[in-house]
Amino acid sequence: MHRQPILLVNLDSNEVVWVNREFKNLTGVSGDCFGKRISDILSDFDIKWVLEGQRKKPELYYLGDHVFEIYAGLI
Repeated sequence: MHRQPILLVNLDSNEVVWVNREFKNLTGVSGDCFGKRISDILSDFDIKWVLEGQRKKPELYYLGDHVFEIYAGLI
């Protein structure tokens, strides 16, 4: 079974709350991500679309040789 990279972010502070192993492997992040800002990990990733109430990033996201459709859920 292929697992998807997952990232949880506090929208008020843009700080990372949790990431899974697949996200770390994909981004090359080592160590603890807790408390880092999303822009520290993915400098070109904008969460404005989530704050505007959208649940799917309007455009594809490219990271290295990977292409992603990004979805958001509020919890």
